Amino acid sequence: MENPGGIRIGKKQMLKGGISDPRNKALMKMLNLIGIGERAGSGVPDIYGVWAQQGWQEPSVREEYDPDRTILQLTFLPITAIKNGDKKTAIKWKTRKIGPKTEKNLERILKSMTPGQLYRASEIADMLELKSSRTRELIAFLVEEKMIEAIGEKRDRRYRKK
Repeated sequence: MENPGGIRIGKKQMLKGGISDPRNKALMKMLNLIGIGERAGSGVPDIYGVWAQQGWQEPSVREEYDPDRTILQLTFLPITAIKNGDKKTAIKWKTRKIGPKTEKNLERILKSMTPGQLYRASEIADMLELKSSRTRELIAFLVEEKMIEAIGEKRDRRYRKK
């Protein structure tokens, strides 16, 4: 994906997330009205998270000049080697590979839960100071991995560590 212009909030902040600075505010408003955009500054980190969850090679962001362009390159190739040292590693859980940040958050969830006690997703998000949308993704992964179980439906749903 390419966008005219440079990264207005800086590459480090863009990858970290949390600041929304849309180039086209009218388009962002339109997307928000139809329920697609949240203006939470989480788009790029969410993309990186999905790529890590799927076990695909990490996206790359680069800026080009004259003319100014920001390029987000997404590949659907699997991670072929586990990198060591100070670089990110991909760890294979039962069903798929995940990145180190995701693994750390999954472990934090499991450590914070007392076996047998019921938790709402919002309670887990508050304990770990994570966004509720990210927490729900992590919880869904743990349910899929059969490390926690979901009890109840929709608003009454609770989670319990096995």
